[in-house]
Amino acid sequence: MRRLLKRMLRPAVLIPAILGVGLLVVLFTLADARKVLAIVEGFQRGYLLLFLLLMVIYFALRAVQWHYLLRALGIRAPVRSQIFAYSLGELTKSLPIGNYFQNYLLRQSQGTQISVSSVATTLILLTEVVVSLLGVLVFGLGGWTEWLRPFILGGAVALGLLIALGYALRRMLRVPRWLAERPNIQRLLDELEHSRAGIRALARPRVLLVEMLLSVAYLGVAGVGLYCITRGVGLSGVTLDQALAVYCLSLAVGLLVPIPVDFGLIELSGAGALTAIAIGRSAALSVMLINRVLSIAATSALGIAVALVLLRHEARNLAAGEPHATARHTPLVARRRHGERQTSTTPLTRPLGARRPRSERSREAARAR
Repeated sequence: MRRLLKRMLRPAVLIPAILGVGLLVVLFTLADARKVLAIVEGFQRGYLLLFLLLMVIYFALRAVQWHYLLRALGIRAPVRSQIFAYSLGELTKSLPIGNYFQNYLLRQSQGTQISVSSVATTLILLTEVVVSLLGVLVFGLGGWTEWLRPFILGGAVALGLLIALGYALRRMLRVPRWLAERPNIQRLLDELEHSRAGIRALARPRVLLVEMLLSVAYLGVAGVGLYCITRGVGLSGVTLDQALAVYCLSLAVGLLVPIPVDFGLIELSGAGALTAIAIGRSAALSVMLINRVLSIAATSALGIAVALVLLRHEARNLAAGEPHATARHTPLVARRRHGERQTSTTPLTRPLGARRPRSERSREAARAR
């Protein structure tokens, strides 16, 4: 318990949390706090069941996406281990780097390298940004549309140019030989090579298309959930496409703004977007607060329920220390196709997603000393 409190009081966690609370205080200052609480209390309970059903669909679609990308990476961990890691990851995704907690759990239970499985998590986050921005472009956002669309398109062009420049200069950036010979740097380069192999595995049209469609599906479901909230508080003037645009903008801001915790940020951007379509500040803040509380409560309850069902088996794997299921992981790439040279700087005799044996790690540690 004491160790947990120390971790929670670290600056990396405490400062973003204080910033998030500060943003919420600013929102309550701009709105009428009493009116906000009155709107929240008057929420029509009939929409609650529909919202919870939508969250079940959202939870399931994200689980399917996680499983699909792991298979595309060549990771053959048992499905129950994948779902267990995903379920607990849903509890931490709003915390600093909490999106990658599922990768940590998968490594602890099945030995899957984080450098490989994190490629799937990163792709999911990037796809959510792309889908959200496309949603804002397609649906528009009231009076904000005239400047949001050029801003998004200009940012996309600038990002594309930076990516093209980085790709053109990639061969000029080399690690000096004297530095590359250090054991720690060698291990780092080995992990980066596995990540690059994972990127190549996911950068296939079929994989990207399926992953994109799944993102569109569950983000659309979440947007419909926000629409239900607006109906529940009596905002009959908000249309479905407006609710989708508001959700997309708030999610994009939460993912793009470099703040480790998105508490307050999503509510601030979402409330601002609602005011752009002629919704009062108090009602806008009420909608975003209800949506955040219910969505976190629903996905957390689902995650805990699923994790408890799978806990008995997964607890043995987590307590075993050395995972026993790495043999189930299929090598993603050992050599390039058609007999080309090996892709890694070290032989890929292990499965790509598997952790190195303890004896190998001990030998490297001894050489480092």
